[in-house]
Amino acid sequence: MASGRSGGDLHRLPDLFHAGTAVGRRDHELLERFTSRVGTDDEVAEAAFAVLVDRHGPMVLRTCRSVLGDRDRADDAFQATFLVLASRARTVRREGSVGAWLHGVALRVAANSRSSEARRRRHERNYAETSSPSSGCAEGGFDDQDAVIHEEIGRLPDQYRSAVVLCYLQGLTHDQAAERLGWPVGTVKRRLAWARDRLRVRLTHRGVEPPGLETARTPDPTAALIPTALAEATVRGASFIALGKAAPAGMVPAQALLLMEGVLKAMTTRSAILTASLVAAGFATAGFGVAAISAPGAGSQPAAQQPATPPPAAPKPILRLPAEPSPEARATALKRSEENVRKLVDGYETETNALREALQKATTPEERQALFQKRANPAAVAGALLYEAETTPGTPAAEEALFWIVTHLPAGSMAETAKDVIARDHAASEKIGSLLTPRHIGMSGSRATERLLRAILDRNPGREIRAETCLQLARFLDGQSSDARMLRFYDPAQFGELASTIQKEAWGRDYPERIQRMDPDALKRESEALYERAAREFGDVPLPHPLPQLTGDLLLPGRPTTIGEVAKAYLHESRDLGVGCLAPEIEGVDLEGRPMKLSDYRGKVVLLYFCASDQIRPSNGDRPAPVTEGIRRVADQHAKDAFALLGVSTASVNAPVDRETFKEYVKSSGLPARFWWDLGPDDAPGPIQKAWNARMGLYVLDHRGVIRLKENPPGLVEYVVATLLKEKEAEDARPAPRR
Repeated sequence: MASGRSGGDLHRLPDLFHAGTAVGRRDHELLERFTSRVGTDDEVAEAAFAVLVDRHGPMVLRTCRSVLGDRDRADDAFQATFLVLASRARTVRREGSVGAWLHGVALRVAANSRSSEARRRRHERNYAETSSPSSGCAEGGFDDQDAVIHEEIGRLPDQYRSAVVLCYLQGLTHDQAAERLGWPVGTVKRRLAWARDRLRVRLTHRGVEPPGLETARTPDPTAALIPTALAEATVRGASFIALGKAAPAGMVPAQALLLMEGVLKAMTTRSAILTASLVAAGFATAGFGVAAISAPGAGSQPAAQQPATPPPAAPKPILRLPAEPSPEARATALKRSEENVRKLVDGYETETNALREALQKATTPEERQALFQKRANPAAVAGALLYEAETTPGTPAAEEALFWIVTHLPAGSMAETAKDVIARDHAASEKIGSLLTPRHIGMSGSRATERLLRAILDRNPGREIRAETCLQLARFLDGQSSDARMLRFYDPAQFGELASTIQKEAWGRDYPERIQRMDPDALKRESEALYERAAREFGDVPLPHPLPQLTGDLLLPGRPTTIGEVAKAYLHESRDLGVGCLAPEIEGVDLEGRPMKLSDYRGKVVLLYFCASDQIRPSNGDRPAPVTEGIRRVADQHAKDAFALLGVSTASVNAPVDRETFKEYVKSSGLPARFWWDLGPDDAPGPIQKAWNARMGLYVLDHRGVIRLKENPPGLVEYVVATLLKEKEAEDARPAPRR
């Protein structure tokens, strides 16, 4: 059985999809990631390059085998082609097709390899004739039909060659090729039709029957498989080549390096001479690799005119230009995709359930840690599912795959791609309500999330789905408004440094600068209009309640039960409790029963922590929740005369607690905070929670009592508190105005 990997075997390559950073990106995004990370984060760089190898490798390998007819030399040519890409990654045109570029380079490399082999055989024959005249060795006739076909494809103008390579050599549908190239589908079809006519004329003129037009032949079934060792060595060698370093001995064959150097030299020496004429002729391409195919240099003949060599015993793939897939072929592809998706999902669930059972049986922390390190990687499964979704777009199998990605891997590049595909193909789905939770789409910086929400609200026929979408889009824009207003106060570069890796991947590294350019008032107006619409049009729609315990919006003070009640609560929060608003007064009693007012702390920077007992009670090795530990570290760093940490007790997600129990939890947590007690019988929210619309969360108030930050992680809280203390110090140092 053949051992290797092809574009359809992505589920075998978990190492390529760590953190969901590679699969689903366009070719030029992958090249940019490779060039920007190589030498600094080689794991990410190699993952990006590995996806390029996996995506285009089958086509490159088929091209090399078709021209050379020898598997060993084809493997060398394959490696050389991708090493040329690694060397020239920064120069490939963004508007060009990387697949077409690689096809051209593969042709050039294979032609050079064939020419070198022919010269070697001539020398061997001449020596044999000199030493033994009666030997009579003669070269067998090599059927080079496929080499001629590849050469003629390489001679097509770039825009037509790109379509041919993607549709006929890589097997993409018209829709997939249009998406990859950024063209309308009609343009792809017209250019393919023109290319077929041109190829028919040229191939007939050269005495070659155009394959796949009148008669189609079946290719070698193993032709698309890339030997695993070959692919891995190519990926590792690419990093060394990109940095201008020599690959370790044995990683890249000497012949592959020679082929790479020959093509790179030809690109460099010929570019200055031929660029102008090639542009005029329509053949100029990024990195000049493809252009060199149609104008071979001195000492290098076109592939069809090279001296022939006997083919090896192994079967040689036959190129074909397929017609539009038949209904039977489509049905077969859909069934196969459904089976693949089900196998991937079931396999992940089986591994996860087995891990859960093993963790329950584990008796020591070391056992649990060892088991946890073996857990199934959702990013690896997501990469394979995304491939299946792209293979059969708009189908139930694609929908299941895409929904799985968003629910199991809500952040990262694959999730962003999945959301965009869902917005395009599945916004009207009756099952899409499962995605409308803050965990899956609650990130204000994700551009794909906004596009998805708008598509669902515009196109989904289900009233309950549109109701929930209207509410979620309002909250999304409300969050952007808060971020934009907050960034007016602070340095965007600092926020960029503090943003987590997931935020950078999902939102884009330019998010702080991008959000700072937005108009917070316009965002707030749109979000409030959507809250009002949700209350007006969908006010009677009940909130979903899928879990036995209260979660999310159900924890709002007053325990709302409808979309309208939640929308009104958030509208109040937006208008009266947003960033830039003066904080409402808080009056009540502390845990000792003593009177306590927020205005008593005016003049200090205040960190206000709405905290449930779940957040402070010891639960993990006698430690409170991580957010509480982070807040404690912030409080410990600042002088008490300028800073105050205040808390409000809120309802527990689990069992209710009384005041004395809550006080013990605060003491054991080490939190240097004074708390208001704001819980009634059975953890009913008190007047403070109702006034602040609060469940659990953080607010930072400046010394004037203005809300400057809300609901952000301790790392950001620490920076904001330090910044506000500097503001207060500077204001205190200014002389008082004269009267």
